[in-house]
Amino acid sequence: MSATKLSSTIHIPQHVGIEKLLLGLTMRHITVCFLRTWEVRNFEREGELVSLDALLINAKDSLIHASIHHQRIPHFQKLVQVGKVYTISNFEVVPAYERYKVTNNVSSIRFTDTTEVVEDVSNEIPIKVESFRLSTYPEYLALSNTNIQLLGQILSVQGFNLHDPTSTQKIVMLLLLEEGTTVRVTGGIGFSTDYHTRPISDST
Repeated sequence: MSATKLSSTIHIPQHVGIEKLLLGLTMRHITVCFLRTWEVRNFEREGELVSLDALLINAKDSLIHASIHHQRIPHFQKLVQVGKVYTISNFEVVPAYERYKVTNNVSSIRFTDTTEVVEDVSNEIPIKVESFRLSTYPEYLALSNTNIQLLGQILSVQGFNLHDPTSTQKIVMLLLLEEGTTVRVTGGIGFSTDYHTRPISDST
């Protein structure tokens, strides 16, 4: 009788792009750069720490919001550093919180007790370390209700259902101004409706 040789294989989580993540717990992994991290606090409870959040970007410039529950912060905070690239696996994908949405991604990720974070030191994946501009709340508040008009050429328009005139989804326009600088204009429901119902020329 011949002996049967049994072999075991090691399961390696499959890589997936941020834009293709599905809701729920996933064994797949993503390779991303930590652009920013910040503490989320509940000021209605005397500044109680809620979570450590992060903005992640991959090689395709796709962004996603990540959150680490305050009880897990001591473990993960020592594993990650802003500006470095990591491979993350075994996390949970949940719908993005609309009220405090920091990207256009409809999903966000949550670190769990089984989430694994490994630094990528190969330098084979080109990922930007900067992809957006930060502004303080007073700076935005100073621009409110000022009726400032921007004249420029529309370079690109991003958003969902751009060809649906009834859509009220948020859209983002990239404008080229006369002095050669570019600005990103984000519009809410009213702005989106106006964009869909009025003809748009090369300049606005």
